[in-house]
Amino acid sequence: MSQTATPARTAGKPWPRRKLDELETFCVNFLKKAPVIGAVPFAGAVSMIENVTSILLYRKGQFQVQMFAVPEGTVIPEHTHPNVDSIEVYVGGNIRFSHSGKYVYREDELFENGPMGLASRRGLTIRVHPNDLHGGTFGKGGGVFLSVQHWLNGVARIASRPITAA
Repeated sequence: MSQTATPARTAGKPWPRRKLDELETFCVNFLKKAPVIGAVPFAGAVSMIENVTSILLYRKGQFQVQMFAVPEGTVIPEHTHPNVDSIEVYVGGNIRFSHSGKYVYREDELFENGPMGLASRRGLTIRVHPNDLHGGTFGKGGGVFLSVQHWLNGVARIASRPITAA
């Protein structure tokens, strides 16, 4: 995989034109090469964080990828993950992501699109640096997103990331 692909954007900011960093390179490679069924480990494959289901798709070294399935009506208040650099990838459903106190896109920008009824913002990436405030609101039918993570400063990876309330 070439490292000239477009890096993930930080919410509300234009796409930078530069060499990909370590997390961005891992994210691009994972999304391009991972099998549809992922590389789910035997131990710790599924966990619950309150009413949110987390599915561990990949874990190696300081990197891991989780898929989160969130039921409708859920609000994940803005929070941080110290020592975790991540890229959130919108997979589908009715999700309004927030970053640094603002929604990433307007409500009217989210709609069903095309003959398969996919979400209009499917594939959107949001860079969440350590200690960046971020959250989400999940509408009718709920939503699904991936969290592609790089664990920093020697902190051990766990199925559910440490959350620090805003």
